[in-house]
Amino acid sequence: MKTDQAKIKELEEENARFKKIVADLSLDNAISKEVSRVLIFIPVSGTEQSPPERKH
Repeated sequence: MKTDQAKIKELEEENARFKKIVADLSLDNAISKEVSRVLIFIPVSGTEQSPPERKH
């Protein structure tokens, strides 16, 4: 049976892992929002003009 001290240490380690996961996901979310915001203002290539006619 684990001692209370061992249980506390295990829970603290688990908590640290969860905090890292939350931080990583928060960063991913912030990056995604920034990229989405920037992409709204970038025209898609080829939408400004018709594609060139192909010659057979």
